[in-house]
Amino acid sequence: MAMQQCETEMSGERWDCPTTTNIKDPITQMDINPFDLMLGTGTRESAFLHSIITAGGAFSIAAAEARGQLKKERIDHCSTNSESEQNTDQKKFYLTEKYSKYGACVSDNFYKPDSAGHIEKIHHHNARQGLKTLEKTMVEHCRCHGLSGSCHEKTCWKSLSSFEAISSATFAKFKKAKRAKSANAIDSSKYNDKLVYSEKTPSKCEKDEKFGMLASEGRECTLTKGPNSCKKLCCKGKYEKVKTKIIEKSNCKFNWCCSVECDEKEIEKTKYYCI
Repeated sequence: MAMQQCETEMSGERWDCPTTTNIKDPITQMDINPFDLMLGTGTRESAFLHSIITAGGAFSIAAAEARGQLKKERIDHCSTNSESEQNTDQKKFYLTEKYSKYGACVSDNFYKPDSAGHIEKIHHHNARQGLKTLEKTMVEHCRCHGLSGSCHEKTCWKSLSSFEAISSATFAKFKKAKRAKSANAIDSSKYNDKLVYSEKTPSKCEKDEKFGMLASEGRECTLTKGPNSCKKLCCKGKYEKVKTKIIEKSNCKFNWCCSVECDEKEIEKTKYYCI
């Protein structure tokens, strides 16, 4: 879930959340996923990853707890005391606030750093930001009571937003992330609601194996303004135009039995790639 949203949100960024293409580790020469390399850095991309992964974990745990699927795995100090309140009506299923808090508690419990080093402290701070985003994006639901739905009285409660909404809010934090010169600096109030990073993302003009980042050469882009624009993605904004011919099918009809006939037309498509 978190990985899918990472790919969606970062699709127009210098580092686009690669999860399938491995590169050689510069030290061991073994294949390693660029995603794993980025997690260990102090860049703003790493900040986004730690935040979205923690939020995703809490979201999944909250859903499982609400369905009564975590009885054996329950962590005592995170208990919701909800065993007799399982929500079995899927049409009215809400991840209410108590389930959200349980998910956040469990997720945070597993995310505590093993050491108190500079980079570990930054990672933990960003992970906690994911849990804060989970809480701040909660939505209110209300149910009316009274004759003929007069809503003379109503009951309201909060529940988790969709994970897409949580992901979008996390990405907004990524765009406004602040650089912290030291681990102690992140205790300052100005970082309370911010993702933080300690090292700059490498240039898009050069491959950087330390970060698992490939140069932008060969990446498809668009001429329109936006996250996938050639001006933004390509090194020095340089790109090339490639024309290709494809067969486009239309007015397809099913013939009994058993074939499909379509009108075919050859059209020319133009695509743009970073150079």
